[in-house]
Amino acid sequence: MLSSLVWIAALIIVCSATTDYQCWNFKSTDEIRDLYLKQANTLRQQIAQGGADCKDNAKCPQGKNVYRLFWDCMLEMEAQKQVDKCTETVTQLPDATIIVKKQTLNTCNPKPLFKQAVKDWWDVVKTEGLDTNPIFNNDKLASFAALAHGKATRIGCAQKNCNGELYQACVVFGKAPEKNQPIYEKGQGCTVPADCTIFAESKCNAATGLCVAGYIDPAATTSPAPSPTTASTPGGVTTTPAAGTTTSTAPPGATRMCPQNGHISTDAIRNIFLNLHNEHRSNLARGLVKNGNTQSFARQASKMIKLTYDCAAEKSAFAWAQQCKNQDSNTQGVSENRYTFPNKNLDMTATNRWWEEITTKGMSQSDLNKFYKKHGVSHYARMAWDSTKSFGCAAYKCADFINTVCHYNGGGIEGEQIYKMGPACRRCSTIGTSRCEQGLCVL
Repeated sequence: MLSSLVWIAALIIVCSATTDYQCWNFKSTDEIRDLYLKQANTLRQQIAQGGADCKDNAKCPQGKNVYRLFWDCMLEMEAQKQVDKCTETVTQLPDATIIVKKQTLNTCNPKPLFKQAVKDWWDVVKTEGLDTNPIFNNDKLASFAALAHGKATRIGCAQKNCNGELYQACVVFGKAPEKNQPIYEKGQGCTVPADCTIFAESKCNAATGLCVAGYIDPAATTSPAPSPTTASTPGGVTTTPAAGTTTSTAPPGATRMCPQNGHISTDAIRNIFLNLHNEHRSNLARGLVKNGNTQSFARQASKMIKLTYDCAAEKSAFAWAQQCKNQDSNTQGVSENRYTFPNKNLDMTATNRWWEEITTKGMSQSDLNKFYKKHGVSHYARMAWDSTKSFGCAAYKCADFINTVCHYNGGGIEGEQIYKMGPACRRCSTIGTSRCEQGLCVL
C-alpha cells in the first residue's frame, strides 16, 4: 500500500536539458542562472565523491544522500527581493535559507563574480573546518551549511548593482540545518538508486554521486519534527496505490490555511499556487508580460484583483483531480484549468504552462480585450480574469499521471472582457478599494 506523498515538483520550475529556465525575473538571464547552479552542484558533487577541500589541506568527510539542486524561479524571486534592498541584512524565510554577499564592482564583466560568489560562500569550510562528522556547530559555517545541506533540492539566486556595489543572494530549499544538526550524512556518494533514501523513487547519477529527488517519503525522513512556525517540506499530494485501491493520507506540514482539507494539500503548496498566480497577475497589470502575437507587451490592467486562496475551490478541484480522468470537469460555478504530467517527468509547472499561452501564442487585445476560445489562450485568460477574487488548486497522483486542477471563482466567459485595460490600479476605487500592491487591487 503506497503511503508516500508526491513531491510537487509539478509546481516548481526547474531547469531543462536546454537550460530554458522559463523564469519571469527579467533582471537575470539563463546564462547567469547556469553559472550559479552549475557551480553549486559541482561543489556538492565533491562532497559526494569525497574530494571537497577542508581546513589545513584535509578533505571534508565524504557524504551520502547528497541531492542535486534544481533551479527554482520562486526562490530566484525571493533572492531578487533581497538584493533589491541593497543590504546584507536578511530576514530568513521559514522553509529556506538566504545567503548574501556584497562586493565592489571593479570590472566591466561581472559574469565570473556569480560563480565566484558561490565558491566564496562554500570556501568558509576551508578556514573553519569540519568535524569528522559534518555537524553545523559553528556560525561561521552558515553559508557552507546552506549550500552543502544534503537534503536541499532547490536553489534560486539573483544579483543587483547598487551604485557600484554588487549584491548577490541565493535562496536554498530545504532550510539549512539547525545548530548541532548534521549538514549532510557521512558516507559514500550514490552508485545505484537504492543509495538515495530521503525521497521516494529517487534516482542516482552514478557519475557524480549525487541523488536526484523523487517525491517525499515521510517514513524515510529523519529530520526532527518542525516547530509550529517552520514549514517542513513542500510535499503534499494524495496518492493512488498501484494495487488499484484508493487511499488518502494527510500530507506533512502545516494546514492552517485550510484545516478541513488537511488530507488534500499543505500550506506550502497552497502558497506556491497563490504566489505564482499573483506574481503573474502583477506582472500583467504593470505591463511586464510579453504578448506573443505582437512581440510587444500585453496592455496594463487597471483593476486587477489580488487573489486570495479558497478552500472550497480547492476541495472541488481535488474532487475532480482524484477521478484521474484526462478531461475537463463540468463543475458548476467555477472556471477550471487542468494540467497532467507523466509520473516520470516532473520538471514542469502547470501554473506557468497555462500562463505561457499569452507569451507564446499571444492575442489581439484591441479596445475591449474580450475572451474567445478560438484564440487558444483559455488557461491564461482564467488566470488573468481581473474580477476573479479567489481560487483553489489540488494535485493528485494517478496511476499513470499527476492530475493538477485549479478552480476559479469566476472568469472564462465567452465574449466577456478578460480585464479592463489602463494604468495599474487606476480603477481600484470602482471595486471598493484604494489599496494597491504591485499593480494589484487589494480588497
